[in-house]
Amino acid sequence: MSPAQERLAGLRILALVTAAVAATGAALWPATTSIVGNWIEIHDYQHGFLIAPLALAWLLRAAWNARSQTLCPAPSTFAILATALALWLVALRAHSDIAMEALLPVVAWLAVYAAAGRHAARAAAAPIAYLYFAIPVWEFFLPALQWLAVHVTEAALALAGMPAEVSEFVVTLPAGSFEIVEGCSGKRYFVVGLAVSVVAGVFRRLRGWHLAALVALGGALALAANWIRIFIVIAAGHATDMQHYLVAVEHRSFGNVVFAALLLAIYVAAAVLGRRLSSGGESSLARPPVAARGAQRLSPATAVPFLALGAAAAIVQLPAQAAGAAALRLGPLPVVAGEWQGPLPPAAAWSPRFAGPDAEQRASYRRMDGGTVQLYLNLYRVQLPGKELLSFRNELLAPGNWSRAWPHRVERLDVAEVPSLAAMEAEGPAGGRWLLAYVYKIGSSTAVRAPLAQAAYGLQSLLRPAPAGIVAMTVQCSENCQEARALVQVFWQDMSSSVLGMIPDDAA
Repeated sequence: MSPAQERLAGLRILALVTAAVAATGAALWPATTSIVGNWIEIHDYQHGFLIAPLALAWLLRAAWNARSQTLCPAPSTFAILATALALWLVALRAHSDIAMEALLPVVAWLAVYAAAGRHAARAAAAPIAYLYFAIPVWEFFLPALQWLAVHVTEAALALAGMPAEVSEFVVTLPAGSFEIVEGCSGKRYFVVGLAVSVVAGVFRRLRGWHLAALVALGGALALAANWIRIFIVIAAGHATDMQHYLVAVEHRSFGNVVFAALLLAIYVAAAVLGRRLSSGGESSLARPPVAARGAQRLSPATAVPFLALGAAAAIVQLPAQAAGAAALRLGPLPVVAGEWQGPLPPAAAWSPRFAGPDAEQRASYRRMDGGTVQLYLNLYRVQLPGKELLSFRNELLAPGNWSRAWPHRVERLDVAEVPSLAAMEAEGPAGGRWLLAYVYKIGSSTAVRAPLAQAAYGLQSLLRPAPAGIVAMTVQCSENCQEARALVQVFWQDMSSSVLGMIPDDAA
């Protein structure tokens, strides 16, 4: 291949890879705008404005370096791309921002693979995957990071001989107490530490195990830096009777200094490792030239992934069809006067709050031989942003400040021949323990886990709205919640058919 032909091939593959990624971002614009919105609104993801241009520069460089490879569409991936797009559309209908955002790089990479072939896809894999450092999939690691920060701090304080008592996230000293909140989990340190390690390793042209070792070291340094920061702040408060600047005024500036030291340590580690590999003759700088593996060519099949993305974009524009949904209503509460008596007025101590349901019902049912079950139901005819059955704004434990033991546990409560329930224990704002049991109803199906309920809603609402709602029950516990569990199981065995029937199955 002559130099002129090689330049032309490079421009061709560069244009095709860039077009595939850009078309994905444009076609799946709800995910793109959601990701950018996170960078604007969430402090822990503001580094996304740096991640995106770095990923783009890396992608362009990788595509240019693949100019001597075979360029041809890969029909074998068309079905996989269509499946990924279908899953993304389900996530869109389910209003699952995190699922939409997580699937965006997958669809982009599959579009590159389908349009340009496996060599281009291999070159583009790492730059596209780098975008995950700017997508809030890391929120799933937050509970573990917070738990780790608490236990490491507890061990460090014990080793230093400080009289500290740790309960859940609260560290209590004679002079006062500290709460290791989610912001102290070190999530931002961890994510940015990994992202910087990857960039530093690529810049130093580390590969394989050497790059993996640097990334692992960067993650470990990030966690250690956060733990040291927490320990220093607590130690300063203990030594000065809570009067130190880091305790009495603010400690964000100190955190920024520690963060800068972390980034410098990662850069130094990458430089040292790069020099050692270079002196040892193992650096990836010394790569044999890549020979051309085939002719660069385009074919009509190259257009297929772009047509698929165009079809997805067209479906995104379709509004939620509410025909028939406006007439949906919650059915009447079951009236019983035998073993159970009700409906009776609900207790004010428990009143769930949901974002924009179309209908709600609350009542209580008393069993003749003792015990009362509080009942709550709602109905969503059509779910829209800000009007969702599954949302962080919804509160099953309300009103007031309810509390749960940490780590939070949700158990499955099985009842013979009727849909199962999810159950958890909580302490009410006025004291006393409560058992809460609930189940989601999506169309004619039920689910006890929120992700499964959200996926079921997204799948059923692809073509038309699916009515959805929740059935929740609480019982106040006595010495323990075993009797409350038994009471809920009996109530659900007797009343589940009537209660679930209050929520319509279909909008047709």
